[in-house]
Amino acid sequence: MSIEEYSAPESEKEFITCGTYLNCYCPQCNINFNQGESAFFNFVSPNGKFGELKLSPYLCVHTRESTLSIPQGKEIKDMICPHCKKSLIVSDEKCKICGSSVARILIAALTKIVPLYICMKVGCHYHGLSVEDEKIIQLDNSTEW
Repeated sequence: MSIEEYSAPESEKEFITCGTYLNCYCPQCNINFNQGESAFFNFVSPNGKFGELKLSPYLCVHTRESTLSIPQGKEIKDMICPHCKKSLIVSDEKCKICGSSVARILIAALTKIVPLYICMKVGCHYHGLSVEDEKIIQLDNSTEW
């Protein structure tokens, strides 16, 4: 069996619980987005305006602040690294709940950095790992937070 085919038994998977602080990084420049209790990004609003966005770096905590109003149910056009100015939107992935675009950031998990996908639709709380990483890591998807 190759490493690509290996899937750890549920009892051996790394379990990341809701409320866990996630160190978040840019997949292009590897610079940390975290500043204290927020992860900072730039974004393009549904009507094409540029703004700043602060997201909670805690798993399943869906608080956000932005310099522009984003109506519930609207999709952000782009999420951008404030350091290297590159887009974080992934063209070949979609939200597994609502079908909207997703952004990819990196998070520290286990002893490596793994991609975390987050939905760009305001109000959708989807976040997920790649199929490969789901074989060894399980995110707590509780909606109680």
